Amino acid sequence: MLKIIAFLPFIIGLSNIFGIQTMLTLGYKKAFSNILMLASILNIFLAIILVPLFKHIGTAFGVAISEFFVTLAMFMYLHSKGIKLLEGKHV
Repeated sequence: MLKIIAFLPFIIGLSNIFGIQTMLTLGYKKAFSNILMLASILNIFLAIILVPLFKHIGTAFGVAISEFFVTLAMFMYLHSKGIKLLEGKHV
């Protein structure tokens, strides 16, 4: 289980930079909230499916997939707005 969630600090750090540090600062609060709401729905859906089948391993996978979704969605949203943090180009 620890191997599954070991990369979460890195992924959560990226989502913090994309979401809290960038999206909220630039006023994209509605998009930020929508992404987090979709991620919570995804996490509940994954929990309903994976936990009965795989117990704690299913929970770890569900959380990892949800956090990856948050990071990817925030990155894609910022990229669509022309904000490319990973390339060093912004606003």
